[in-house]
Amino acid sequence: MSETQIRTGRVIKERRKFLGMTQGQVADIVGIDTSSLSRIERGQQAWTPEVLEGIARALRVAPADLLVAADAAPAPVPVVAQDIHDDEREALEQLRKMPSSARRAVYQLITEMVRTMRHI
Repeated sequence: MSETQIRTGRVIKERRKFLGMTQGQVADIVGIDTSSLSRIERGQQAWTPEVLEGIARALRVAPADLLVAADAAPAPVPVVAQDIHDDEREALEQLRKMPSSARRAVYQLITEMVRTMRHI
């Protein structure tokens, strides 16, 4: 698979997780198997334009927002304004000011907190 497909797969996965969606939920909306979406996210399966459009629709972004050129640094997928509240927007702005290593640590902390809170 091409580097573009691998990077695009990562963007798809990040956006899906950001929205709190499972692979099954996205695959159902798109009309593909969960295993196909999993392979697309890992960059192990190519997608058709129709499938990419369906994934974009499920993730509430434009298809172009999911495509990442092989020679470009991955750009963050834009968050749709209605997806977040003002306090979340402020937190995102603060995160964007942090070095990438600090952002990753914060993301990991938040992910673990969310997992813990789901079991309470």
